[in-house]
Formats: sequence, structure tokens, C-alpha cells
Amino acid sequence: MWMRVCVASLWMVSVTLPGCAADDPGESEGATASTSSGEQGSGSGDGDGEVGGSAACENPEPLTSPATGMPTGFVRCSDGFIHREEAVGIPSAETPANPSCGFDWDDCATDADCNGGSPGGLSRCVELFSCSSFCHCVGSCEVDDDCGPGHACVDAELTGDVPRCAPAGCRDSSQCGEGLCGISVMKNDDDAHPEIELACMTDSSACRMDNCTLSDVPDVPSWAVDEDIDCLAVDGQWTCVADLGSCG
Repeated sequence: MWMRVCVASLWMVSVTLPGCAADDPGESEGATASTSSGEQGSGSGDGDGEVGGSAACENPEPLTSPATGMPTGFVRCSDGFIHREEAVGIPSAETPANPSCGFDWDDCATDADCNGGSPGGLSRCVELFSCSSFCHCVGSCEVDDDCGPGHACVDAELTGDVPRCAPAGCRDSSQCGEGLCGISVMKNDDDAHPEIELACMTDSSACRMDNCTLSDVPDVPSWAVDEDIDCLAVDGQWTCVADLGSCG
């Protein structure tokens, strides 16, 4: 039983964005928005305050799976932006036994509890550190087709626990023309089970990385600071967002 509830609040500018529209979001719980961060531009996302997208990726660094050491298909650019260069299958790996799981208030103790007694299924027993700590069964995946249309399978390197399905307006950068299939990760206070989305980043996108400031988002609380403002994908559009998640 949850003792406290986590709430994430988003403040966004309400104007129409150009960009890469997401496919049918399916079971996504993402917010519905037609949003932008203000003026369009060609900012490089280097924190200079110039809002604008960029399809560049300097000094790309392939990311590897923490479980297998193999490439995940995701690449990190020199400014920290991560895009999915190609779709790569994720080998199945059983979640290591966690001594913190298995109490009366937990949904599970092992992966087998989530798969009808078999550890071979796609569900995983994960300890979710979010305001309170409990173990739950969560859906996992190995390939994009495990997730259905409009979604992609994202490796544990980016989800923070196990491979998960995420809403995806693109499944790799080849679907973005001259742009990049970027990944957006919005974390809550405890950095647990983040909201993840893939969307096309182009030169005409509204923002990229840390080039958003408080002035790009209206009606934010007086206590918010520039570090609370992120460029995130919301329903296929990159926009400046005030990520003010809290537990209460």
C-alpha cells in the first residue's frame, strides 16, 4: 500500500510546434499538449540561452548495456543529447534477486512471481524508489515489437532498472530525415521509473538540452530556478518544460 503519492507538474508554453508528430501513443500516460518554447531558432543546445533545436551530433559515443556490455543502438553526443541511431534487440536477463523484495506489502519477490512461476517471461520484479519503496511487477521487453505500434524498447541503461517500452514517434534516426531520433527522460524526485519518450529532433525543433530558461515557460512558481527547466519530448514535440515533480 502506498503511503504517499508522487505528483509531477509540468508548465509549458501553449503555441503550435513544428516537428515530428508521434504515432498513436497507445497506452502512454504522457500529457497531451500542443506546446512550444517560444521563438524558433538554431541554437546548439550548449546552454547559451538561445532556444532552438539542432540535428547535429558531435563526437558520438555509443552506449552499451550495463547487463551485457553490448551496444544498445543509442548514441550520446558531446552536449549530452542521446539519440537512437539504430534499433537493437536487448538480450533477456533475469533481474537479480533483491533482499528488499518479498515482504507482505510487495507485489513480488522474484521475476518468477510476475510470470506465473516462470522467470522466462517479460515481466520483471523491480524495487521502485519513489517516495516510498515497494517491489512491483513491471512490463519489460527485448525488441520493439514486444511493445506494439508507436512504442520502442529502451534498454536499462536509460530506464534505470529494466528494459521498458516507451512512447516513440520514431524508432531510430533513419525515420527522422536529416534529424535525430532523440530520447527524452523526465525523472521524478527520486530518479525512479522516469517518463521516457522518443521523438525526432531537427533544426526546427523548439529546443535542445539545457538551452531552456525560466523565461521560456510562463507561470512557473517563484521558487523555481533555471535548473528546473528542461527540454523534453511531449507527445512527439520537443518543448521547454518545468519539471517540478514532488511527493506529498
